[in-house]
Amino acid sequence: MTGTQATGEAPSGSRRSVAIDVIRTTAMVLVVAMHTSDRTCYETPVLYGIVKAAGALGVPFFVMMTGYLMVGRTYDDEYLDRFLRNNLLPLVVALEAWNLLWYLLGKLPFYSNDPITLDNTLRVATFTGDSHNAFWYVPLVVGLYLGMPIFSAAAKWVDAHWNHAYAKVLVGALLYFGSVVPTVHAILAGGLGIDWQLTSVYRMNIFGNAVWGGSVWAIYLAVGFAIRGGHLRRVRTGALVVAGVACFVMLAVYIPVSSWRDMADSAGYDYSFLPTVVAAACIFELTLRGEGRLRRMGERVQALVREGAAVSFGVYMTHLFVWGAVWGFLKLSGLIAFAKSHVLVLIPVYVATVAVVTAVSWAIVRLVGRIPWCRRWLLLMK
Repeated sequence: MTGTQATGEAPSGSRRSVAIDVIRTTAMVLVVAMHTSDRTCYETPVLYGIVKAAGALGVPFFVMMTGYLMVGRTYDDEYLDRFLRNNLLPLVVALEAWNLLWYLLGKLPFYSNDPITLDNTLRVATFTGDSHNAFWYVPLVVGLYLGMPIFSAAAKWVDAHWNHAYAKVLVGALLYFGSVVPTVHAILAGGLGIDWQLTSVYRMNIFGNAVWGGSVWAIYLAVGFAIRGGHLRRVRTGALVVAGVACFVMLAVYIPVSSWRDMADSAGYDYSFLPTVVAAACIFELTLRGEGRLRRMGERVQALVREGAAVSFGVYMTHLFVWGAVWGFLKLSGLIAFAKSHVLVLIPVYVATVAVVTAVSWAIVRLVGRIPWCRRWLLLMK
């Protein structure tokens, strides 16, 4: 979603991947779907579980794309200079700019999420505290990119020395601390109401943000890199479909159950939950396998998807404020109250809400993107 990711091109300079653009644009919509689901669908468990599960795949898709596009690069002295200038620096500038903008936009009358305080804004700006809101993703990405050359070297070593016992121990530790432990805790606490407060002792990210997901983001980077290297090609398409669907269903059942139990940090366990990891990996690989079919889409559709990929970061940063305005309309008009009492009305209202929030945010990004400085440093568009 940032830097080279915004181009949709593979590291080797091969032609643009339509599948990557589709994944990125889909991930953008899924993030909007997640953030609009709590107030609209929570009282309808089946619908809530489905849309929340789909939304939980959005950020993992973005991080897997980072692994797919960035981990395999050669971080020699020459490229590191360009990496710092073209990738890491724009991310830091965007973080500081959007952090201030979120504080200012949070004063708008229709902004209806938790207040964004000045002291919290200063902590985020100086990397001394968490955002405690959807802004958490931006420091996470900065951290992942800061550690990218080191993670790249480690991933390549593991790939080249997979027969060595240490490589298997390292990957096993990453899976255990990044997903297995959180998954066991999620099942016990969120599913069975047994809160033993299990927690991973080790953080396996290099510079990853500890908010929402912990070490799982290193797993998503590694999965993207593994997919890039063709390690999932040996898995049959049918097996990927079955595994992806089964894990998605498990996630869709787990989410409303954990919400009913008021599980602490349930959002974080949505990302590190093993079925989320497996479902995201399967869908990512399946989409890439559909590259040929996707290229047969009409040129207008492909152009729309390309633009969606380009504006995805800007939409992420603006959609919550658009959602606040849309939510205000839904409440004042009485439409949401009526829809919640009629599920057949709620579904189209929810779909329309996601579409409107996405479209308006998209339009705002296109408008702001006409300013060259904003396009480069604020929206991370090339």
